[in-house]
Amino acid sequence: MKNIKFLFIAFISSLVAVSCLVDDEPSELEKGFATGEYVAGFKNTTAETNFLTDGQVGSFSLPVDLLAGQVFANTPQIDLTFEVDASSTAVEGVDFDFVSTSRVVSIPASRDFATIDFNIYTENIEPLAPKTIVIRLVNSSNGVISETQQTATIILGGICFSDVGGTFNVSVERIETGATWNYTNEVISQIGEGLYLSGSTGQFGPQGSNDLTTFGAPRNGFVFEENCDMITIESQNLGNFFSNQVEGSGTVDDAGNLTMTVTITPLFSDPVATYNIVYTKQ
Repeated sequence: MKNIKFLFIAFISSLVAVSCLVDDEPSELEKGFATGEYVAGFKNTTAETNFLTDGQVGSFSLPVDLLAGQVFANTPQIDLTFEVDASSTAVEGVDFDFVSTSRVVSIPASRDFATIDFNIYTENIEPLAPKTIVIRLVNSSNGVISETQQTATIILGGICFSDVGGTFNVSVERIETGATWNYTNEVISQIGEGLYLSGSTGQFGPQGSNDLTTFGAPRNGFVFEENCDMITIESQNLGNFFSNQVEGSGTVDDAGNLTMTVTITPLFSDPVATYNIVYTKQ
């Protein structure tokens, strides 16, 4: 027979009745965890995913936690029923399914968490308008459910497969002056997942008005991110060297051509230089 250790403490307050749901913060509950009821809930009530939208079935596990109660080393199995909350924007059977058909998740004896496991159908993820799965714990076989940590929201984020690098003909127009430049055989290099480096920045480049590398800059181009045909140019130093800030946005068409609006500020004596740039894929 297992040895059972008893922990004796002095009560300093009267016993109170509790309902099936409690709204105590876990930190408060843990202060008296040796004698309190088992309290289960989601330690993390929000989870963000980032699936590649390639049509494969993705996997995701949502932890359910034993937040407080008697000594964890001697806990019994705790069975928790759950449901998909009506506030969910993702649809079961279309955007996701549960690995188990049961709506019960069990925290094993002498353990302090379990997981609800999902299949995620990545072809239905909308990266620019993420859907959500909201899971609500309904009942516990032993103890109570934390009211403040009863639900968890899973945000179904996605990344589109990205392949916009290559060789381009480039046309550049500076909006403030109407000046134009045309480059040939400019290379856009992929430097990470959805991350790219251009060969020039507006009028700055080997085929433009100024080659930044002759002034000590390590490059002429700028780094940009592409996701689902949308281009984002986060603020960065011109040529990764000068204090002038480069930023902008753009799009990719079905043929792989890129259109961007890029600003550089300040540009020497000018407060802002704005360029419309079109990359035509060769």
